[in-house]
Amino acid sequence: MQKDLTLNDFNLLLDNFNGMIYQCLFDEHWTMVFLSEGCYKLTGYLPRQLLNNNLISYSDLIVEEHREHVYQVNSQAVTSNQSFDLEYLIKHANGQLVWVNEHSVPVYDEAGNIKYIQGYIQDITQSKAAEKLLRDTEMRYRSIFENSIDGIFQTSPEGRYIAVNQSLADIYGYSSCETLIQGMQDIEGQLYVEHSRREQFIQEMDLHGSVTDFESQVYRKDKSIIWISESARKVYDDSGSLIYYEGAVRDITERKRVEDEVEFHAMHDGLTGLPNRYYFNQELQQGIDRCRLTHAKLAVVFVGIDHFRLINDSMGLEVGDQLLIAMGKRISENIRAVDFVARLSGDEFAILLANVDHVEDIRYLDDFEVNIQRIMSAFSLPFVINNLDYVVSCSIGMSVYPHHGETASKLLKRSDIALQEAKRAGRKTYKIYNQLLGKAQDDRLLMEYNLRLAIEKNEFLLHYQPKVSFDTNKAVGAEALIRWQPKDGPMVPPLSFIEIAEHSGLIVSIGAWVLKEACRKTHEWNTRFGIRNTIAVNVSHVQFRQEGFLASVEAALMETGLPPSLLELEITESLAASDVETFIEKLHLLKSIGVSLAIDDFGTGYSSLTYLKDFPIDSLKIDQAFVRKLEKEPANAAILKAIVVLGQSLNMKVVAEGVETEYQKAYLRALGCDLYQGFLFSKPVSEQAYEQLLADNNIS
Repeated sequence: MQKDLTLNDFNLLLDNFNGMIYQCLFDEHWTMVFLSEGCYKLTGYLPRQLLNNNLISYSDLIVEEHREHVYQVNSQAVTSNQSFDLEYLIKHANGQLVWVNEHSVPVYDEAGNIKYIQGYIQDITQSKAAEKLLRDTEMRYRSIFENSIDGIFQTSPEGRYIAVNQSLADIYGYSSCETLIQGMQDIEGQLYVEHSRREQFIQEMDLHGSVTDFESQVYRKDKSIIWISESARKVYDDSGSLIYYEGAVRDITERKRVEDEVEFHAMHDGLTGLPNRYYFNQELQQGIDRCRLTHAKLAVVFVGIDHFRLINDSMGLEVGDQLLIAMGKRISENIRAVDFVARLSGDEFAILLANVDHVEDIRYLDDFEVNIQRIMSAFSLPFVINNLDYVVSCSIGMSVYPHHGETASKLLKRSDIALQEAKRAGRKTYKIYNQLLGKAQDDRLLMEYNLRLAIEKNEFLLHYQPKVSFDTNKAVGAEALIRWQPKDGPMVPPLSFIEIAEHSGLIVSIGAWVLKEACRKTHEWNTRFGIRNTIAVNVSHVQFRQEGFLASVEAALMETGLPPSLLELEITESLAASDVETFIEKLHLLKSIGVSLAIDDFGTGYSSLTYLKDFPIDSLKIDQAFVRKLEKEPANAAILKAIVVLGQSLNMKVVAEGVETEYQKAYLRALGCDLYQGFLFSKPVSEQAYEQLLADNNIS
């Protein structure tokens, strides 16, 4: 049974309505004639304040920029007798702006004249804010999609683009998004250089639901190749079915180029562009691994440039660098395609000779030696640098897997041993490692170790060979000669350890000791016997080139009290070959201290008469090779005469070494030599024996 709606029920309905129900006149103020209680919540004004415009008219609540539009919609509705919906802003009593939605209809009298407009107005501020947020979000994501520097995409599971942004089109070389979507109908076949990458992309997706930094090489529209990195995920519908993949693409071609460049520099020599030691070691290890499986052989070849330091010092670093580049290129041109060449350091190159099928020992060595000889022959041709020809030679050492070692470290070590032996054998040759070479290397290492101990234990001593005046036949000085006397073994001759001491750098500390000890004893003897004898000390080329050599000479003189004029430094003429200007400069610095200088073994090494006149030298020492065969080789007499005349013309004393006979002594005296040394007067003797010689010399 239907119940009639009472007035109370109707009023209750109006009071609880979410919004404001109204009736207003169609005039310029929208004069309200009825308002529900919802008016206060909506506008902040009580109904009585708005009715008949008692306090304020409703039209004044409408913000000014919306007011004209609201009036026009109302007028059109009245004219056309239609209801209307309208959204606009009103100003709440508290000053806040409120978005409202008005749904109204015009009401007419029996004559068809407009009586009033009635309807309801609701607060839609929250829904408008949500709508704005959604719109802003859509705009923001659309902006990200359209303006991102990364390419953004959606692709179907079948491998076609559904949506892309302009950045992706740009990355792939297409003019627009549409041309990319239309032109790329098969991603797997058209995009990826390696077609299987799309399949791997799908597998990653199926396994993890997404991929991150999936790097691939892809084709652009013009078929050029670039590197990309993709990150993507699966997108499902409400039923859980896969709709598409979506993600982003970044062009990483430049990053890859930089990575490749960094890797190249990490694996290659900066000067020659050849692989470096690290790269060579990797290739060697891989070669050994292959040989273990195939029972093949490989060879490690070390190539060292003969006397490269002299070239570098005399011609300058720029020429040296150009020479190294040319050498690397020439070696590379004279090996097989299967071989591998690297620059290890300085003037040393390494070659990996691989894929040797011969099994018999003789035949595989023959095969390797053919390659070595081809490399050595290539060095017979001059290198042209700055329009000048440079003729250089090389020394080569080789070891073979598995005969000389089954590990990379052993092969490298034994190739180096063979190379060092080739250099000691006179250079411009090659050596293949064998056990004897290994033993010799071990002996040298043991010698170096024992030399270090000898320095710590003070096992060195000096012998002295007198320098004798032709006029008085008395010793006027001596040459200090080092000897090594281990405490638990026989004396070690200098020829057995000087080269090793020089190579290891130990000669610097040994030489400093010799210099100081020789000065100390000479000063002691001169004081005791009231004489002014000189002492001569040989200077190693390693010592001479040391920056602190000058200071060590000054320190020895100051600590021992020996007058500088009584110290003579003997320097081999070959030192001048490396850098004449620097050599002369250092000689002048030594002369400024006050010491005497002598050229030792004159006539056997590098000589330049052009520069000799500029050397601040006090004495020339004629090498004993010209003296000992004086009787049997008359040609030596002419050489001796020329040297003496040369020395005299340059105001230098001339000292003859190796005088063993009266004939030699008489002949040299007749030529005008000043001093001599040799067994005729005395061999090198101990400190005690020389002291007795001085005593006897002083008495006589």
